[in-house]
Amino acid sequence: MRNKFLTHLILILLLCSFNGQSQDFDVEKIVINEGRQLTGNWAAAPIIKDHLGYIWVASSDGLNRYDGYEVKTYDVSLDDPRGIPSRSLTCIVQDHNHNLWIGTGLNGLIFYDYEKEEFSWFKTENIEPAKISLSQINDLIIDSNGDLWIIPPFDGPYKYSIKNNTLKSVEFKNDLNQKTINHYSGILLESGDLAFLLSFYLFIGNENDGFKAYKAPNGSYQNRSIYELPDHRLILGEYLLPDCLLFDPKTEKFTQTSASNEAYLTGFAPFNEDAVLIGTKQGALIYNFKNDSYKKINNPVGLIKGVSDSKGNIIYLSENGGMGKILCGDSPFESMDTDEYNRIVRLDENRFLGMGPGYVDILDYNFQVIDTLLELDDHYILTNIFVENDSTFILNAHKYEQTSGPDAYKKYEGEFYRYNFKGELKESRTKRRVYEYITKLKDGRILVNTEFSRIGKAADNVFSVISELIACDTEEGYFFLGKNIMVDSKEKIWVSTAEHGVIRLDENFNIEDKFFVDSDSCTTKPVSHYFIYESQSNEIYIFATTGILKYNSESSCFDLISSKQKIKNLDIKGITEDSSGNLWWITNDQITKYDPSLNAFSFFDLPSNHKLIHTHCYRLPLAHDGSIVLPTHNGIVKLNTNKLVSSQLDLDIDLSALTINNIRIKAQDSTEILKNTLRNSENINLTYQQKDIRIDFVSTEAALDQAQYYTYLDGYDKKWHLNLDRFVEYKNISPGSYTFKIQLRDKGNTLLHETKGLSIHISPPWYKSNLAYIVYGLLTLGFFYLIMQYRIRQIEKYQDLRTKISSDLHDDVGSILASVAMQSEILGLQADEDKKPKFEKLSQSTREAMSRMRDTVWAIDSRKDNVQSLVYRMMDFLSDSLEGQRFSYDFNFDESQFNTSIDPNIRQSLYLIFKESLTNAIKHSSGDTIKIELDIQRNNFFLKIHDNGTPDLSSMELASGLGLSNIKMRAEKIKATSQFITHDGFSVIIQSI
Repeated sequence: MRNKFLTHLILILLLCSFNGQSQDFDVEKIVINEGRQLTGNWAAAPIIKDHLGYIWVASSDGLNRYDGYEVKTYDVSLDDPRGIPSRSLTCIVQDHNHNLWIGTGLNGLIFYDYEKEEFSWFKTENIEPAKISLSQINDLIIDSNGDLWIIPPFDGPYKYSIKNNTLKSVEFKNDLNQKTINHYSGILLESGDLAFLLSFYLFIGNENDGFKAYKAPNGSYQNRSIYELPDHRLILGEYLLPDCLLFDPKTEKFTQTSASNEAYLTGFAPFNEDAVLIGTKQGALIYNFKNDSYKKINNPVGLIKGVSDSKGNIIYLSENGGMGKILCGDSPFESMDTDEYNRIVRLDENRFLGMGPGYVDILDYNFQVIDTLLELDDHYILTNIFVENDSTFILNAHKYEQTSGPDAYKKYEGEFYRYNFKGELKESRTKRRVYEYITKLKDGRILVNTEFSRIGKAADNVFSVISELIACDTEEGYFFLGKNIMVDSKEKIWVSTAEHGVIRLDENFNIEDKFFVDSDSCTTKPVSHYFIYESQSNEIYIFATTGILKYNSESSCFDLISSKQKIKNLDIKGITEDSSGNLWWITNDQITKYDPSLNAFSFFDLPSNHKLIHTHCYRLPLAHDGSIVLPTHNGIVKLNTNKLVSSQLDLDIDLSALTINNIRIKAQDSTEILKNTLRNSENINLTYQQKDIRIDFVSTEAALDQAQYYTYLDGYDKKWHLNLDRFVEYKNISPGSYTFKIQLRDKGNTLLHETKGLSIHISPPWYKSNLAYIVYGLLTLGFFYLIMQYRIRQIEKYQDLRTKISSDLHDDVGSILASVAMQSEILGLQADEDKKPKFEKLSQSTREAMSRMRDTVWAIDSRKDNVQSLVYRMMDFLSDSLEGQRFSYDFNFDESQFNTSIDPNIRQSLYLIFKESLTNAIKHSSGDTIKIELDIQRNNFFLKIHDNGTPDLSSMELASGLGLSNIKMRAEKIKATSQFITHDGFSVIIQSI
């Protein structure tokens, strides 16, 4: 048996006595879109982090920008100002105006205007004095005044005043001929002074007070890298000689660091407040300057320089390892540097049991090995471990034997073992099955569950195979495929099966209930259930193919709390519960938090090197600090869940690109859409032809927080949309006004940040513009005006024609009829007695014709289209008709309505109805009083003729189509109702509808 305790003790002693021990960090390679790694060069400052959080890399391959997700490579172009004019880049720096200055290996200096997003050559001939020519540039520095210091190899440095546009050479004011000394790099010190590294000399000072030279001991022409430590000492790296030099500005002395035995030091990067990262040809070193010690790491190889992100990770560029990220920040994962364990279970308050591939260890609360209890041979694979009590534990193992053929091993039996904590075997059982879950009843009986069990009897009261017991009790006679077994706080036994739902037993193995758990009800089709869990609050959860469900004791059903589309539950490896009652479970690539009080989920990515190695879910233990204990291929890892929650990062969203109709829009380009960069624009105006829009966006720190993007175009979208691509496209947008917004939410859907919005106005074509609609309105009004004028003229012509016809009838026909009547009367007087009746009849017919003609003339005359004319006409008829009759009359009307216009058809029909009603009353009524009511308001009218006599309806010829039926017909013609009332006399009522 191996003695792991001794091994670990020796290892700890070695680590404590040796400063140069190796340490591994998680490293992520960063590649450009084409899949190529970024390569570095010997420059001192090829990587920076700008004011927006972008990482810029100037390399021999060109210029690249990393946004936290992917790398954008700028195309090389001599003609297009949007492309960088050179590929061989050496250094990069950002000035106080946020613009970039980029050094090249042969062609001088490149300027990048951040607002216009344009590159241009920095031309010294346009600057006074125009005597300086720039070619190779080794380094660039922005000093505290915002001036740019340019470091060429043998002719410099130069200072360029960005504000005053002046360029001059700076003398170090010493006995050295600086034109013969190779200038490598420089930095701005926290004090405001500058430090330059020139071959084997270090210069420190400023332009006003001068620079002082310090010659490094054992110096060579390979001093190329310099870095200021947090304690303000300077560390210098030599390219050929091992180790580094430290320079203390207070004492003005050099000291050599302790031996690292690493040659070819390539660059520095910040690590933490106590240490700095040093690149070498073989890898990298972590140098702790407080205790003057080294730790060796394998990455990055040939580090040139690095910058830190907001969580303390290092983005680096190296000569041999390309660009990458060292995950050394405040990680929620802590590797415990232990052996590989398949499962970890708590033994007591201070100890754990660790089950490895073929061994069982006792671990202390720091997960260091106290003792090895078991160490089996290679024919055994341990699958499960269960602490029975404070003196024994149960172990399940699979035993394999060597065979020939395509399989190297063949499983032939599984065994149960009961051991004490001295490693002594107390009992064993062979069951030729795989037992994944083991639990215990309060009376001491051990329950096991198997995926492959057939009908049979229970093993005994020591090991009870639950799935066999259930199979024996079923009437169907088929067997269950058991998935999981759990004993709850009430001693109820819950068993999940692959095909027959969830079964609940009492402590005597009697079936109490069966649940076919489904997303809709408890009684529909069976689904596969993978794990049953009881929380600290005694809630029963089931993780199944339909999702995650919770038992509802009131309805005796399971309620779905999350569907399978939202939760990856088919590959759950472990589950646990924190002190706040939140559930945590781990899948192949995701960590999920469930808050039962809010019914809220949060999701976090699980790094590939921290994946759990066991195949079946079990309850993960918690460490003493509340961290979740994860057994991985890299040993035990502790997960601090408090560090998984969203941190307070600067999550500002940068609108990085605008594309219209597949054309990239830049600030102040020929399209004139953007006067400033998109990120500084509040609104954009487009034409109706510019209806295909793409907006690219990114938050450079959202990836650190695992935040998710949601986009919404107000006026177009109906809801927020999850966006995984960091760009959004809208096709064929209609003219109108819109507002584009972006939200950042964590994976629990909590809002982290929202943009103020970009207003987008798409103008319509000219024929749909507001001015066009005004013109359309005016034209329409004009058209209707012309129609109305034409109609008025036509009406006037019609009125004139009616007047002319009525006048002609009255003058011509009337005179003729009057003459005929007069002559017939004269002839009647002169005629014989037998002929007089004929002339009298002729005279009467003529005068009747004259009366009807006058009625017709009155009806045609447009000058009579008013109420006054109707009333006077009716009164004339009244006086003529009732003269010499027994009837008296009462005519009620409103003289204020006299000027009211009335339709000629209505006027004529009302008059004729009035005549017919009055004639009927005179001829057929036995009464002596007639009352007339007339009310006309435009085309709304009311007419009532009432007499107090008893009517003789049959004599009014109702059935013959004359008399009352004639009145009814005239009323319908003018869309009026007619009523004939025989109560208290006889009434005719005509009223408009």
